[in-house]
Amino acid sequence: MQTMKVALDIGHLYKRSNPGDKGALYKGIYEADFVFNYVRKAYQLLEGENGIEVYMSDPLKGILVGDYYERRRWVNERFGENDLYLQCHLNSGNGNYALVMCVLGFDYDEKVNRVRPVVPDELVEIERLYGQVLAMNTQKFLGLQVRDFDEVKDFVWSLKRGERGYDIVKQFKCPAFVYEPCFIDNTYHFENLRSGVWVEAIAKAIWKSCIEIRDRISYNG
Repeated sequence: MQTMKVALDIGHLYKRSNPGDKGALYKGIYEADFVFNYVRKAYQLLEGENGIEVYMSDPLKGILVGDYYERRRWVNERFGENDLYLQCHLNSGNGNYALVMCVLGFDYDEKVNRVRPVVPDELVEIERLYGQVLAMNTQKFLGLQVRDFDEVKDFVWSLKRGERGYDIVKQFKCPAFVYEPCFIDNTYHFENLRSGVWVEAIAKAIWKSCIEIRDRISYNG
């Protein structure tokens, strides 16, 4: 049986030891603290599923750790074009939507000053399918409008190298996304995260998306 591999990477994992990678902080709680909770729950939901092999950031096991370039190298050595990488975050800026940003298959071409595809069209189509499924389930489980992932490609790729971490989530062999399901500094979102209601909901959105993606690309054959 072919297996779909899923990487759930905790953004700002080294928030306490690396001053340059702290992420958002609101009411004394770091973004990565909530992210760890929803990633761990999603990992637990996916761990027993047939046809899925799931990984989450784990410094003790050396999985998805180091800087973001090392994490990409870890994924590219093990994953194929039908697998999935999620760099998991929470947004900040007191918005009221979710954000799913695709990061595979496009690069910034300085000569023409625009984004251009750098992989075969069929891989871009796989990524588009994955993004649509993630967006649909995030909206379903959290009740938030999802910012269309295609609309933010220019924003992602026009950033300078390393700025806010977006530059490094490209050149993956598999569909790869920055996933920001809600805002830590929106009071309503924060209270739902702190109560655990949205930790559970985000985890279920990830779990349901992975199940549907697995079934759509026929991993049982």
